[in-house]
Amino acid sequence: MAGVTEWFPGWAGRLRAPRSHDVEFRLGLERTLHDEVAVSLSAMVVQLDLLAGTTCPDPALAARIDVARSAICDAVEEVRRLGRVLFSPVLRGGGMANAVRAAAEHGELQLRLDLPDHDFDLAAQKRIGLLVVDRLHALRPNTRVRVRVRGRRFVRVSIIERPPGRRERRYWAVMTCG
Repeated sequence: MAGVTEWFPGWAGRLRAPRSHDVEFRLGLERTLHDEVAVSLSAMVVQLDLLAGTTCPDPALAARIDVARSAICDAVEEVRRLGRVLFSPVLRGGGMANAVRAAAEHGELQLRLDLPDHDFDLAAQKRIGLLVVDRLHALRPNTRVRVRVRGRRFVRVSIIERPPGRRERRYWAVMTCG
């Protein structure tokens, strides 16, 4: 049997819709990175600041402490960036539409978002939002993207992207919600 891309040129393929336990797993990873790893690393920066303030005025030691402090601050930012990729904090608190817009803005994408008039429950918003945000994270800056979501119980998600200088690609997913 021929694949969908052979029958419909321009359709790149089907996206795998996240299940409820996928959403909870990713949310847990993001919380662990933020609440445990990033906070622990930030506490190390405070310890280094205290150490720098209590040591003798040795310029070589102060320089080494400053380098270590800078490296830890960079690691904190990287952990936070990774956490946002795993599960958008905006998706957790601001809803699906805001999370999609934030991901598009962060990725410097030209977004056209087409959502239904009705609201989805929180679990559905997280699943749909995670699906769309994951795809947006994979795009290069200045890509034009159209995201269309339709349905209530059977939700259809269509993502059409046009990277600069490339042809249009289409992705789709269908998931049951509710």
